[in-house]
Amino acid sequence: MIKKKKEFLNLVLILLSGIIIFALLVLFQWIAEYIYTLEHFWWILISYIAGGILFYFLQSKLKHQIFKQVLKIWVFPISAVAGIIHLSVPFFVIQIHLMYYVLISVSIPVALYFTDKLYDLTLISNGLYSYLILTFSVIVGTIFNNQIKHLVYIISPFRIYYLQYSPSVRQFKDIYNYL
Repeated sequence: MIKKKKEFLNLVLILLSGIIIFALLVLFQWIAEYIYTLEHFWWILISYIAGGILFYFLQSKLKHQIFKQVLKIWVFPISAVAGIIHLSVPFFVIQIHLMYYVLISVSIPVALYFTDKLYDLTLISNGLYSYLILTFSVIVGTIFNNQIKHLVYIISPFRIYYLQYSPSVRQFKDIYNYL
C-alpha cells in the first residue's frame, strides 16, 4: 500500500512540475514578445549587454561587494531564464521518450489497421478498431518493452544509449525506466 502511495505521489509531482515548467515557459515567451515589440528594443538590448560588461569589469577589477551584488541583480533575468531551461530540459527529454515509446507501441497495431482498411480483410466497426488498437498497443508495449526502450535510447535526442557510462545519464536512464 505504501509503494502505491509513493508512486502516486511521484506521478503527481511529475505532472505538477511539468505544468509549472510549461507555465513559466509561456510566461517567459509572453515577456519576450512584449520586450521585442518595444520601440527601441535594440538600443535597450545593447545598453543591457554593455551595462553587464561594465559591471563585470568593475566587479573583477575593484573586488568590492557592492559591484558583485549589482552584477548579480543586473544578470538575474538571464540567470532566471537559464535556470528554467536547465531544470526543464530533463523533463522535456522524459516527455519525448514517453512519446517515442507510445508511438512505437501504437505503430504496429495502427499499421495492421491500415492494412486491413486497404485490403478490406474484415468488417469491423470503428469502435472495435479503437479497442483493438489500444489493447494491442498495450500488449506490444508489454511484450517488446526492452526492445522498444533500446530503440528509444538510440533515437533519443539525449543519446542515452551512447552516453550510458556517464553518472548523470545513468540516473536519467533510471528515471526513464521508472516511468
